[in-house]
Amino acid sequence: YAQGNSDPGSSGSTGGSTGGSTGGGSTTTTGNLNLRWNAPSARSDGSALSLSEIGGYKIYYGTSRGNYSGSYDETNGAATSTTVHNLPSGTYYLVMSTYDTSGRESSRSSEVTKIVQ
Repeated sequence: YAQGNSDPGSSGSTGGSTGGSTGGGSTTTTGNLNLRWNAPSARSDGSALSLSEIGGYKIYYGTSRGNYSGSYDETNGAATSTTVHNLPSGTYYLVMSTYDTSGRESSRSSEVTKIVQ
């Protein structure tokens, strides 16, 4: 299991907003979550983890603490940033995990809060 500094927002920022509309003439504001992190260098057991062994990252998010109804899978193990697009405006709570090329997923990071405007 990969473990390390994969904290969605350790150096991240919220994204700019874009407008969208839904049927009936009502307008819903949507925006993006721009996330940055440091790739982990060790597994949960303390053994070394090389960048080539990282399969990707899973970002879990929701609009209430501890309740992550949405998820995003960043399948590039070399990535240290990603954007989750077109989320309704509001406050989001996120956690992140790392998975290796064998599909073993780490424990989740600490929760961070981001605002989509």
